[in-house]
Amino acid sequence: MTEFLQTLRRQLKLRLITVERNGFGDTAFVPGWTYADYAQEVRAVLDHLAVSRFAALAISGGGPYLAQ
Repeated sequence: MTEFLQTLRRQLKLRLITVERNGFGDTAFVPGWTYADYAQEVRAVLDHLAVSRFAALAISGGGPYLAQ
């Protein structure tokens, strides 16, 4: 979905890192996952990539996940 922003991302020197929610896209559904589990997953990805400074964006149903 973010490919249409490629030119703008390059101009602004931004890197987009996306983490799919439980059961969305290619991510398998894990019953019982909570907002806190998702937040921990995002932290693990950022730690793995050594990202210490970032901004976050959520669309529609992703809002409560980002709020966590």
